[in-house]
Amino acid sequence: MSDFDSKLFLVGVGAQKAGTTWLARYLGEHPDVYVSRLKELHYFDAVCPTPSRVDVGKRMIRLAKEVSAGLELNGSRVNVKAMDKLLAVIDRLQMQADPKYPYMRFFHDRVKEESVFCDITPGYSLLDASGYQSILKMHPRVRFIFLMRDPIERYWSALRMGVRKMKNFDPDRRFMDLLEDKDYFFRSDYKRTIEELEKVAKPEQIKYVFYENLFTDETAAQITSFIGVTPLPAKFDQIVNPGAKIPLAADKLTAAYGTFRHIYDFVFEKFGKSVPASWHATVKLASPGS
Repeated sequence: MSDFDSKLFLVGVGAQKAGTTWLARYLGEHPDVYVSRLKELHYFDAVCPTPSRVDVGKRMIRLAKEVSAGLELNGSRVNVKAMDKLLAVIDRLQMQADPKYPYMRFFHDRVKEESVFCDITPGYSLLDASGYQSILKMHPRVRFIFLMRDPIERYWSALRMGVRKMKNFDPDRRFMDLLEDKDYFFRSDYKRTIEELEKVAKPEQIKYVFYENLFTDETAAQITSFIGVTPLPAKFDQIVNPGAKIPLAADKLTAAYGTFRHIYDFVFEKFGKSVPASWHATVKLASPGS
């Protein structure tokens, strides 16, 4: 086994708006963990079937333009972080366009002394068992981490994020319409993700973390233990990618529960007492008569 093959490949499979950006920043500060400046590589959800496909090529080109525009020149000095991200985007585009640039080369070219390297892409929560099997075939040592957030809170947070990203986007008005949108539904369908992942991955290869418990030293220690590195003090005083502060009306809460009820039931049965109390509080508010 080569030195690279002996390293651990950690794959973050989601969920969107469940703390993956914070996780990437936390692990990226660890000297034994490599996290690319381009946190989400979107490789497997581009080459494997998913219920909802994204145009990764357009996404990366748009990102490359954004990063290029943000490069700060100061005489002969360049913003190194921005340049690293731009080069990562270029390599990701090459990975898609040139069959001679395989996925793992991205990490071969970058990982040095680190014992762990990561691809944390929430879109991987949309993969089926064959997609997760493709990941397992990529490297001798693979582990998965899946962050879950109260399904209704996750859905509402994703909608509120649209306020920052889309002009004239009204999350309150779109709430009911997008409940039937498969892109939004599948990203909260933890039942599907877990069942597909567990078809091919062994229990010891998977770490499940609840967003509501993520921002604690105890959980940070559990994550570092899972990937075999020493604990690192974590920072919990900064909210990453916050959505707009908009309260959720009771009728919308009830409607959302009707869509996501089977997911709550599945998680309660599978994880038992480990499920955060706030999930139970949401269910109680959404269905006071049950």
